[in-house]
Amino acid sequence: MAQQVFLDKEKLICSICLDLQKDPVTIPCGHSYCLECIQNFWIGEEPKAPSCPQCRQSFTSRPVLVRNTILAELVEDRSGTGPEHVDCDFCEGKKLKQHLQPHFSEVIKIFCRTDQKCICSLCSMDEHKGHDMVSAAAERAERQTKLGLDQQKVQQRILNLEEDLEVLQQAVEAINLSAEKTIKESQTLFKGLICLLEQKCSEVEQKVTSYQREEVRKVEELQEKMQHEITKLKKTEAELDQLSSTEDHLHFLNNYSSLSDLSICTDLPSFEQAQHCFDDALKAVSETREKLEETLRDQTTKILDIVDVFLPEDFRSREDFMKYYHQITLDPNTANRNLSLSEQNRTSFRQICSLYASKSRFQR
Repeated sequence: MAQQVFLDKEKLICSICLDLQKDPVTIPCGHSYCLECIQNFWIGEEPKAPSCPQCRQSFTSRPVLVRNTILAELVEDRSGTGPEHVDCDFCEGKKLKQHLQPHFSEVIKIFCRTDQKCICSLCSMDEHKGHDMVSAAAERAERQTKLGLDQQKVQQRILNLEEDLEVLQQAVEAINLSAEKTIKESQTLFKGLICLLEQKCSEVEQKVTSYQREEVRKVEELQEKMQHEITKLKKTEAELDQLSSTEDHLHFLNNYSSLSDLSICTDLPSFEQAQHCFDDALKAVSETREKLEETLRDQTTKILDIVDVFLPEDFRSREDFMKYYHQITLDPNTANRNLSLSEQNRTSFRQICSLYASKSRFQR
């Protein structure tokens, strides 16, 4: 049964607007549409020949639209409304036309608290009978009082938010000033540290270069002496070869003693390679670097921990800050002479931020 109702409803749907047909009309091909829908459809097709949106049959001119009376009755039965049913601006749902007339003669002066709506005397005796009803003027007076309280709450809330907004703005300015000062001075200190490292690097470079030149000079002097000794020994070697080949015994004996003395090797100064000195220097530089890295790593961690202490992870919004907000009362006898107190001996967070901001600007 439910399926049959569904099928009947589908047959009543306009294929253009996909709703129940309003003022259904039939065109020559037998299909039906809302009067307004088919007229607008054909306007959109101009200057082409008009056609049926479903079967696409075209016509030489716009056909005469004939009201589909049976279909119109089916649509009215399906929607539960007919020509005699109208929308009422005062009541809910469809009403008969005769229902409207009393509304134009009756004054809307009653408020139904049960349904939270204004009604007339006729409705109070009919649909709203037994409901909690008061005069519209009484309900207005009660709600007017509540409205005044709501306005005061809204105004106070606005004032509180504006004050909190100003407080947070000054806090932002103070944070920015302090952060800028910290960054600037940190950059100066680190640049100074970099300059110190560059200076020490230059000193090590000069020292190594000076030692390099001295050691090279010593080696070159030793090279020169060795070269001189080689030349001398080669000359002696040639004379010994010549003496060895002579057949004159007297000549051999007279010259051998002197040549024999020349053949004795002269001891030259020894040289120890300076590589171990450079290795030791490089090792010392490497150890210094490791110690410096460790110190910087430890100190940087301490610095970041200090910043985290002042700004915990849960401080990310105004609500997070306001959770830790407390009213304070100061003793005027012990308060700092530069601190101005209100009449209730209280100082707002705004004053504290102002002092902090001023202090940060002065230090900067």
